[in-house]
Amino acid sequence: VVTNPVFARIAQRDAMFEPVARATTNLTPLIIVSQASPVKSLEDLNGKTIAITEAIATITQIGQQVLRLNSVKDLKFVITRSHTNSIAFLQRGEADAAISSATAIKQAVPQARNSVRVIREIASPVPPVMYLAAPGRPGFTATALHDALFAFAATDAGKRYAEALGHEGLSPVTSREMALLDDYVSDLKNQLK
Repeated sequence: VVTNPVFARIAQRDAMFEPVARATTNLTPLIIVSQASPVKSLEDLNGKTIAITEAIATITQIGQQVLRLNSVKDLKFVITRSHTNSIAFLQRGEADAAISSATAIKQAVPQARNSVRVIREIASPVPPVMYLAAPGRPGFTATALHDALFAFAATDAGKRYAEALGHEGLSPVTSREMALLDDYVSDLKNQLK
């Protein structure tokens, strides 16, 4: 299974999936605004509309946490379903800011990329994806999946794949990294109630 890290932690805790690898890079959430926006800092976002891809996206959770920690209040969130749509919302004035990612901005077409500016880059210990082995698969072990993934990652095709995704390769998953996701799991489960 390839999934976002918060879902990976839920699968590990609730369904006995075993994490075997993660993207080497970490998520770099961004708070972005249009180039023409008067917004200069997070404090300027009080009472504003923020474009998000999905309420349950890990990028969104991290960005919302930073907004809360910086006492940004009275926000309205509008779901756009993609980072490209979030940029379009900024361009059309339908949102004052967006929670996006460095990878999404890097992958955007130049016109979209050049139409926004970053007001906050957020350091994060969370990877964009994790790879897990499902339990109860006869003849298919977490070790076998680990070995196959890392063998592929060492090939030219594997390196091109990781580069295209902006993942910088694969790394093992540590128990500490999994435990760091617990706050996001709690937030997600609260949202889904």
